Amino acid sequence: MSIFVKFNEKGHAVEMTNVNPNSTDYVELGEDFMGKQLFKAGDAVRVMTEAEIEEMLKEANLAGQTIAVKNMANTLLKQSEALALPDAWSSYTDAQKAKVTAYRDFLRKVELQKGFPLEIVWPELPNLGV
Repeated sequence: MSIFVKFNEKGHAVEMTNVNPNSTDYVELGEDFMGKQLFKAGDAVRVMTEAEIEEMLKEANLAGQTIAVKNMANTLLKQSEALALPDAWSSYTDAQKAKVTAYRDFLRKVELQKGFPLEIVWPELPNLGV
């Protein structure tokens, strides 16, 4: 019995089936590869080591954290849009404008913060006393 495995551009197995997909995107392998984490380099396919699997999981976690942090920054930026509307903006002092600008700039550039994406210190929404 054969299995058919599709690999991504990094060489990691992303799909595995025992039904021939009739596609050149898949590599046909023996059933002893079934259910294992596989890696493909050139024409060679091998079972990944525990260290490689752990590194792959760390990368996936980091990618997920990056998305979550950017989504949170976008949500907070959207929620703060009312602070930057022209009618509100014109009523602020220079100090209030600076607070709003700094807050919104932080949210736009969150990926530049040291520790991104795992350690983010989120600023508080400016209290403008309005």
